[in-house]
Amino acid sequence: MFIEDGKSGKDYDQFQKAISISVLGFDFIGDTQYFYSTYRIREDQRHTAYSDLLEFHIIELNKLKGCTPTGGDQALYKWACLMNAKSEEEAKMIEKDPYIEEALKEIERLSMDPKRREEYEIRDKSLRDYTTMMNYSKREGIKEGKREGIKEGKIEGKIEGMEAGAAKMAKLTQLLIQENEIEKLMQATKDSTLREELFREYHIE
Repeated sequence: MFIEDGKSGKDYDQFQKAISISVLGFDFIGDTQYFYSTYRIREDQRHTAYSDLLEFHIIELNKLKGCTPTGGDQALYKWACLMNAKSEEEAKMIEKDPYIEEALKEIERLSMDPKRREEYEIRDKSLRDYTTMMNYSKREGIKEGKREGIKEGKIEGKIEGMEAGAAKMAKLTQLLIQENEIEKLMQATKDSTLREELFREYHIE
């Protein structure tokens, strides 16, 4: 995300906030039994914030049992309990609000309608495939950008090359996915010659 925002000449105050949300089915943080933790980057000695543009939110489902939510975490606690419910009966025992009620109704509709469930699973798989391909293409784009930057022989060239390579590959990925050309996209991530041909074909500069 920062690579996409960090165009040459762009002010840092124009960067968009990046938020990581991890929902874990195992214990990860050892110094607390509370189900929800938030991390930001701070200086080790003075504990001053480095930036408010990067946050990590961690929800540990194993810690829900026996946990009493504090502050404004009650709504989040209910949703976490819903995600962690092992049965329909357990889900129905969760204290409801209008949004959870609607979610439960949708879950019930999905369970009763095989076609609708299949459509949901296809859509969910497509989203996962899209995310995987975008991440992979960005990595390949950065590698290509490094090669271009190294040819320039300058630090500036390396940075600009990384940005350009990632941006070009991200744009190509989006276009090929829209056209359902997944196989061609997979080939392009491995074949630099084909990748360059596709850049020219789609007028990506």
